[in-house]
Amino acid sequence: MIERDSAQSKPSALLQEEGRAVLSRFYTVLRSLRLYPLENSAVQQALDDLHDLLRRLVLEDGPIEVRIVGDFFFYNETRLRLDLSNYSTFGSFARTLTDHGLGAMEVLPGIDRAEWAPFLSLLLREPDEQDPYTGFMDRMAGAPVLHIQVLPASEVKEPELEEEVLYAAK
Repeated sequence: MIERDSAQSKPSALLQEEGRAVLSRFYTVLRSLRLYPLENSAVQQALDDLHDLLRRLVLEDGPIEVRIVGDFFFYNETRLRLDLSNYSTFGSFARTLTDHGLGAMEVLPGIDRAEWAPFLSLLLREPDEQDPYTGFMDRMAGAPVLHIQVLPASEVKEPELEEEVLYAAK
């Protein structure tokens, strides 16, 4: 997954805002896909919103990574601070990923809007009971998804937190 130079990164408050916006867009489109068929205008608008946001962020910053470690989300190495008002929303998205054995996903430059529906539809399918991650990857191999990569939860580690790095530097 991505390695970032912290000296060139955005301010933490902006990363927090961007990370929450990304999680919110994922939650919205997954919820819409659960309720309506793909052709529905609400689903199409949610897909547009997700794609527009992530395409813009990828153009600005390069690959975008969302990682789940325990009960925490990380957005491009920044731990997101979630409160009770939004935890259930983001917790739903976390469960969707972890049910498939996914610990991280990365959106790469060149992402096409047409890749989102197949990827998100895979997330909404029932996970394989024996080996959720392998089952997900087998289905993803047959999907037209080229600019989204995923890692199994077993390979995802918590990044060094900025506060820990600053403390160590002192």
